[in-house]
Amino acid sequence: MAAADLAIPAGELAIAHPIPQTWPDSCLGLATANEMCAQVLVDGWQVEVVHGADTWVYRTDQEGRIIRQASSGNR
Repeated sequence: MAAADLAIPAGELAIAHPIPQTWPDSCLGLATANEMCAQVLVDGWQVEVVHGADTWVYRTDQEGRIIRQASSGNR
C-alpha cells in the first residue's frame, strides 16, 4: 500500500517503530469528510514507513486489512 501511495518501489521502503494501538473507530481515527465509520474499538498498529530521510506514518488494524496514511511525511 505505501509503495503504491508514494510511488516508490517496495524494496526501497523500510518499516520502523511499530506501536500497538487501539483506534476509536473502523476508520482508525482518520475519517474523511462525509465518511461513515463504525464506532467500535479497533486494535492495530501505528508504523513509520521510511525512505532515506523521509518518513510517513501509517495506521493499520491488527490483521493489516485496513491501512491508512496518517501523515504526509517530510517530502
